[in-house]
Amino acid sequence: MSTYKSLLKHLFSLKKGGRIRDLSKVQKAATLLGNPHMQFQAIHIAGTNGKGSVAYKIAEALRLGGYRVGLYSSPHLFSYRERVQINKEMISKSSTAIGLEKLFALFPTLFFFEISTLLAFDYFATQKVDIAIIETGIGGRLDATNIILPILSIITNVEYDHQNLLGKTRPVIAAEKGGIIKRRVPVLLGPRSDLSILRKIAFANKAPLYLTGAENREIAAQALEIIHPLFPLDIHAKKEGLSKCLPFRLDVRGHFLLDVAHNPSGFKYLFDHIKKQCFGESVYLVLTLAKDKELSKIAQLLHDVDEIGLFSSKHPRLRHPLNIRDEIQKKGHEHWKIFATAPDALKYFDEKPSPKRIVVAGSFYMMEEVMCYFS
Repeated sequence: MSTYKSLLKHLFSLKKGGRIRDLSKVQKAATLLGNPHMQFQAIHIAGTNGKGSVAYKIAEALRLGGYRVGLYSSPHLFSYRERVQINKEMISKSSTAIGLEKLFALFPTLFFFEISTLLAFDYFATQKVDIAIIETGIGGRLDATNIILPILSIITNVEYDHQNLLGKTRPVIAAEKGGIIKRRVPVLLGPRSDLSILRKIAFANKAPLYLTGAENREIAAQALEIIHPLFPLDIHAKKEGLSKCLPFRLDVRGHFLLDVAHNPSGFKYLFDHIKKQCFGESVYLVLTLAKDKELSKIAQLLHDVDEIGLFSSKHPRLRHPLNIRDEIQKKGHEHWKIFATAPDALKYFDEKPSPKRIVVAGSFYMMEEVMCYFS
């Protein structure tokens, strides 16, 4: 058998995705696997932002309620195995290796995310989970996860991201995310996804429609209410589960605030929070962004930052700091500095006088380098 490291290396060499016409290829692959996605109940979650937090809160509440809960999410922060978990335990290296070797042999032409999704579904079926919380990768309609028939579909919000794949306007993007709405399956819409196109899709599919007026915690709470007849919970499990938070989501560590905001709406939410919570403090930002993110629109939102620190990341998907510098200068930001590493940037701001708030944001992919400073 190939080693875990060599199999993972091959997985990451695969095409990450692109435009596809339909889900026939991944559906055929799932059939050849024995349709593992039909062997467990599932909640399916799409949305520009917040779907990871909503998925985690729901999974935690159900786990604390005594259920065996699968969680499939992306991207990972430190280990690929974070993407596939059961009751907070990552899939083992041996199970990952066995699963990947089987999938590579059967389906040599599948993309990275298609292989990862089938790995998760096969693992959840083998491990006999009671329910799995499944997060889409991008969009919904043509996402590899969309072969499941869930007991509940959730769309957390609809904002601008991945327009090259999903479309240029919110209604068009919403239609793509609305592709997870299934016939007669309840659908829950967050406050920023209450769009007429999604209402029309729900009506056409005779899908019971639920709306919520608040963000992540309330979305998760209402989801638990909707599935209560199938998965009843006591109040203590529900309350504790809903209080759980993923790392790097408004994650306060002393005078540091770490957040994986990576698109304009995420940065707006982050800086609205900072305005409310960090009054009277100097605000410093350690920033990097993936190459496909809307740098110009994000740069427009940084006018309240006193100084910006950029750094040269090792990650191939992140922008060169000079590229970011040029754009923030166009938007009138004169106080910036470039560092060799993320820890160098953090140390520089850490030595600034208080009161201060050092914000670290821009990408999931930066956090492994950032955490070197804290360790």
